[in-house]
Amino acid sequence: MTGEFRDGDVRHASATIEPAQLALAWRPQVRLADGLARLVEWLPE
Repeated sequence: MTGEFRDGDVRHASATIEPAQLALAWRPQVRLADGLARLVEWLPE
């Protein structure tokens, strides 16, 4: 690891649903915490 950026490196990112909300009038039906809990229950041990 050189500490230098390479072509194609993502330097900044954020997770937001705002573009989908605005463009598609979309709203999540499940809260993130609830969805993650359901995923953990569903995953095999």
